[in-house]
Amino acid sequence: MFFVLLTYQVPLDRIDALLTAHYAHVDRYFANGTFVLAARRQPRTGGAFLARGVNREELEAILAEDPFISSGAATCELFELQPTRSALAEIAVP
Repeated sequence: MFFVLLTYQVPLDRIDALLTAHYAHVDRYFANGTFVLAARRQPRTGGAFLARGVNREELEAILAEDPFISSGAATCELFELQPTRSALAEIAVP
């Protein structure tokens, strides 16, 4: 499982112009189960995702297709997680 942290690199009006394309991209990976959570950071400086079922290289390729990333409007950091506890049935722990 991975935690992805997006950080905007451009003003919000440029981010807003990309939202429809970004949401379409994100929805594709919610539909196949890769993304299990998406969130907007507060204050609005970026976003975050939880992703599962892919390795780092696959996730990097998915993120590279995101209009925020491919346009340079945002950067991302990936953190691999090994869940140890969860209140969510969707998140398996050993």
